[in-house]
Amino acid sequence: MNYSYHVKNEAGKSLNGTVQASSIDEAVRLLRERNFLIIDVKELGEHRVSGSMVRFMHHVSYSEIVTFTQQLATMIVAGLPLIDSLHLLFTQTKNAGFKLMLEDINTKIRGGEPLSRALAGHPRQFSKLYISLIEAGERSGKLDTVLERLADNLENQREFRTRVQTAMIYPIIIIIGMMGLSLMMLIFVIPKLTEIYTQFDLELPLPTRILIFVSNFFVHFWWVVIIALIGLGVWLFSFKKTQGGERLWDRILLSIPIWGTIRQEMVLAEFTRTLSMLVSSGVSILDGLAIVADGIDSVLFADGIRSIAGKVEKGFSMGLLFTSETIFPPIVGQMITIGEETGKIDETLRRTSHFYESSANEKVKRLTTAIEPIILVVLGIGVAFLVLSIVLPMYQLTEAF
Repeated sequence: MNYSYHVKNEAGKSLNGTVQASSIDEAVRLLRERNFLIIDVKELGEHRVSGSMVRFMHHVSYSEIVTFTQQLATMIVAGLPLIDSLHLLFTQTKNAGFKLMLEDINTKIRGGEPLSRALAGHPRQFSKLYISLIEAGERSGKLDTVLERLADNLENQREFRTRVQTAMIYPIIIIIGMMGLSLMMLIFVIPKLTEIYTQFDLELPLPTRILIFVSNFFVHFWWVVIIALIGLGVWLFSFKKTQGGERLWDRILLSIPIWGTIRQEMVLAEFTRTLSMLVSSGVSILDGLAIVADGIDSVLFADGIRSIAGKVEKGFSMGLLFTSETIFPPIVGQMITIGEETGKIDETLRRTSHFYESSANEKVKRLTTAIEPIILVVLGIGVAFLVLSIVLPMYQLTEAF
């Protein structure tokens, strides 16, 4: 096969040409034997796909990134070269988008780029935190250790997400079913009953009058409801994209009973675990705080972290700053202070993350247990209202006869 190449010679001059080889690996080897710095190698007739194009062609899920990290960590720890590991993963994956992404990463690495820079070409799949950890591992020569920690971290996040999503499936199904049944009653059943009730000179009870009013509105002004829902959705989506909207939405989520506490502990667990990983990988505290602030899933917590980072840069104690920042619980500042005094801040942060992970997991279990009776009570109230609204007029008609 013939391969076209774009390289630089020892003098730094760019060269283009073709080389004959049995595979792309052999073509790369032949070019390296000539002391060329490889920029790009591709089979003639092949259309090389850049990282920017890959982002728009196929979706790569979070679960696939977790699996990729776990498998790559296993291969690197076992001593397999990085290029061989990526090539093996390329041959095993069935997702076309993932194949294109791995091909782009592998080509860049063959051209002399480090793994962190190759991954940076795919920001939708690999976060700034992910890339920073890989870069720290490359600088320190501990890429295998960093990949193992990163794989464990991503797996913990995936398990927790799955646990929360599973807990929400039951109430969502019940709520959707209840809404669907209520709409059918309002659109098809209540109008028929209303025709019967209007034939008699009866003063209908308040629940029935409310139900008839809502039914008439849905029957005659259904288009208003649809337009209003679409308009509200568009407005909320646009408002949430603004800085004020993001902060308001974050504040609302954190103030929801039970769920707000779970969200707060999830964010704190993510923050302490991530900062611990960064510090233990050789990233400075200031850089670690900046990376965490950019990647954390809470605008209010991110603002607090950035404010603290600015004061830490001026020489203030990080533990005291976290203690004085109202959005962070006192235990976070106390644990960081202990870490500063003992010189083991990464260890104390890791222990703090375990504490919040365990607490959040326990609260999710309790929420899962409590959510069924809560849904049943709400469903019972809704059914009771519908039954009373329909039965009370019938009872009055029976008495009249």
